[in-house]
Amino acid sequence: MKRDLFPEHILSEVKRGKFSPFYLFYGENEFYKNYVIEEIRKRFIPDEARELDFQIFYADEMANDLSPVIEFVSSFPFMSDKKVAVLRDIDKIRSSALNTIIGYLNDPVEFACIIFTAQKPDFRVNFFKHIKDSKKAIQFKQFNEFETISWIKRKAKEMGIEMKHEACAYLYYIVGNNLYELNSEIQKLFSCYGKDSILGLDEVKFVASPLKDYTIFDLIDTISSKRLADSLRILNTYLEREGKEKVLSILGMLIRQFTLIQKTKAILQMGGDIKRVQKEVQPYLFLAKKLIKQSHFWTEEDIDDVFLRLSEADAYLKMGLSGSLVLEQLIISICS
Repeated sequence: MKRDLFPEHILSEVKRGKFSPFYLFYGENEFYKNYVIEEIRKRFIPDEARELDFQIFYADEMANDLSPVIEFVSSFPFMSDKKVAVLRDIDKIRSSALNTIIGYLNDPVEFACIIFTAQKPDFRVNFFKHIKDSKKAIQFKQFNEFETISWIKRKAKEMGIEMKHEACAYLYYIVGNNLYELNSEIQKLFSCYGKDSILGLDEVKFVASPLKDYTIFDLIDTISSKRLADSLRILNTYLEREGKEKVLSILGMLIRQFTLIQKTKAILQMGGDIKRVQKEVQPYLFLAKKLIKQSHFWTEEDIDDVFLRLSEADAYLKMGLSGSLVLEQLIISICS
């Protein structure tokens, strides 16, 4: 029985500057699939050539016609020595259509690589059997407990953080083996504690665990004051208590808040005082004082960037991405 390769084997090949003309990445571990794909892309396709020599295709957009993929990899590279194509969800393509590219797999061009991705391919189908027989099928399994904890430690180390084993285990037990969510949590730790930090259980609990009940106004205030760690902690507490459906309310409140901050800053730059802020922006004195204080944390360029990131977050939510993850990344991006 032919055994599939491990992802680590592909990464080792890539580090040595080698790749095969085609691979099948299959299994449930989407995060690790995307990580390996990006490592291949970075190694062989420079950023400036990405638009021309790297392309992602989606099976549900192909209408069972795979000729665009073959045409892309068959043409010479424009700005690099290699070309890389990714065809996602290949197991959604009819077997009759898959048979049309077996000929290419038998005689592929040397300068290109096609990465097919799938969840549960049927290896009785000729196309998948051909790749398996060619020893180019790589299974991406979900990590078990030991693998996940080891991955957390390695990922943190890549970011310049030393996480003690107990801290890694705690993060695993509260998040599970979802690498997307774990990656987000590690990014939060990095944003809060910085490079060269040594993190134990208490430090991880401080960021990852809710401490008290907060209101949406507490959240908006901490974000407006660039208090990153407090903002992330309050966000988790609030969504856990109120439910994920509050995500859009938070986004709407942030748009309103930064509109007020922008107006307040403009008044102050034109020589206005708190009375004018009360008249034109916020009539309540204590809130006007708070807006003036918060406006000092942001430059005009910062505020423009915040509105751009808010627009991006809204688009991600409409695409169906996890609301809590979208907001966490939004807060990290604007408060860091």
